[in-house]
Amino acid sequence: PIVAFWVPAIGSDVMLPRALGFRIGREGCGAPSDDCCAVIKHHFVSRHHADAVRDGNALRITNRSKNRIEHDGALIDGFTIKPGEMLTAA
Repeated sequence: PIVAFWVPAIGSDVMLPRALGFRIGREGCGAPSDDCCAVIKHHFVSRHHADAVRDGNALRITNRSKNRIEHDGALIDGFTIKPGEMLTAA
């Protein structure tokens, strides 16, 4: 299963929560109910950039930002990412 993803802009992996669903964004979550986050400190990433839901070994990513997400060269708002694939905040 996916446990981390590579973020080229910051040159490192981001560890993913083990939760079935979590938020991806630039800021940590403040509310107790929002404590499952993957934090990416980069100016291309919005405070709440996307939501992720685990689906077996894949992640269903839904964009929540005015900034979009690039996957396989296309700017899209939702997709499923599998191990070995890459996404980019655009």
